[in-house]
Amino acid sequence: MEKIDYGTNADWSESKTYCYQSFQEGRFTIPGITVGQMIVRVSDILEQEKGLSETQAINIARMLIPKLKRWRNI
Repeated sequence: MEKIDYGTNADWSESKTYCYQSFQEGRFTIPGITVGQMIVRVSDILEQEKGLSETQAINIARMLIPKLKRWRNI
């Protein structure tokens, strides 16, 4: 994750655990989102912002999202 992608903690310090898309001011931006919904959301972002194909974006999101701290224990 690049520095510009970091979310923010409650004290506005950078969150090196979560990105700005999912974590701002110490809270999740979409608290009730499921891991499956997050995979779709992230794959859409990867397509739009990184220019990946739909297949590439979905495969990357499916591989990475479940490993993130927020989703590991689900």
